[in-house]
Amino acid sequence: MVEFLARYDVFPTWVFGVRLEPWGAHCWIQHGPFTFNEGVEKAASYTPIMAV
Repeated sequence: MVEFLARYDVFPTWVFGVRLEPWGAHCWIQHGPFTFNEGVEKAASYTPIMAV
């Protein structure tokens, strides 16, 4: 997804997040307030720990 968007001069951030209850880890692609491969509601349930 990141490479596809780069072809159109859109350079999003790849965000990795975790949550404690219940334990989970997840990543999503984000550009500003928009998420591309995940709903905002699900992404908001994780705490970002790294962004590339």
